[in-house]
Amino acid sequence: MYLRLMNGTSMSSPSACGALAVIMSGLKQDDITFTPHSLRKAAEYSARNVNDPLEVGFLDIVAAYELLTNSRQYKDSDANIEVTVRSGADKGRGVYLREVEETTKMNVIPVDIAVSFKEEETERMWDFSMELELIASQPWVQVPKYVYMGAKGKVLICFECGDELRY
Repeated sequence: MYLRLMNGTSMSSPSACGALAVIMSGLKQDDITFTPHSLRKAAEYSARNVNDPLEVGFLDIVAAYELLTNSRQYKDSDANIEVTVRSGADKGRGVYLREVEETTKMNVIPVDIAVSFKEEETERMWDFSMELELIASQPWVQVPKYVYMGAKGKVLICFECGDELRY
């Protein structure tokens, strides 16, 4: 009999597949529907942080299963939602206020929110609608309380940054 220590992708792929098979088995047993996309998102979002330089976490089977069971009430929980902040010349990289005149006046900064499904899920995309609650992370940022995202899944929000940035 040969014994060998294996690591790297030679073992991570079979381990991940086995863990996902356990999650899928539990979901099927509990009659919970899932898609490959929702399974992947649950594995990514519930991964345990191990301070990996590539920012890859450890797959947490229990957390991924609980995330899928708790999100089953949301019919579009497997939609891919992308948020992009477009500001100045640095489009897509966030809000960057550098010059004095930018910090002493009210600024309107556009934010795009786009939703997408897999290509074969066109019918789901046209039936899609979602009410998004927006919460500002700073008191000097003003945003609408709710935004309705419709079938095309593209929304433009403008928020204001202003008076309290003065120094």
